[in-house]
Amino acid sequence: MKKLIILILIVAAGVIIYFQLKPEPSLIEVTEKIIVSQEGTLDINTASPTASYRSSISGSAKNISNFLLTNISIEYNIAGNSVSAKIFSLSPGQQVNFSTEQTITKTNNPSYKLNDIKYEKMDLGL
Repeated sequence: MKKLIILILIVAAGVIIYFQLKPEPSLIEVTEKIIVSQEGTLDINTASPTASYRSSISGSAKNISNFLLTNISIEYNIAGNSVSAKIFSLSPGQQVNFSTEQTITKTNNPSYKLNDIKYEKMDLGL
């Protein structure tokens, strides 16, 4: 009997820990593309031709929840540099375009990834 109670407590603790650590599904659907433009000119006659590029992320964010989302920060990493876009608010079902600030990269095809989406949610009582 004592072993059964201990087993039940261990299973209950495991379930509680699972639900505490389980990430909340994102309430924002993001689509993006990277925008790259060459900065300056590339002179192949110089001893060591180098070019730099300005890169940013442009895209759209859609609220796929029934909550009003405010103070939205969409954070990316472009070639090791952190960039972000801010959106004041998104109503349920609303979609807006965004663009991050630019960062300088050494290649015209830099790697990028979405790091995080942060927001505050308000229940509309729907």
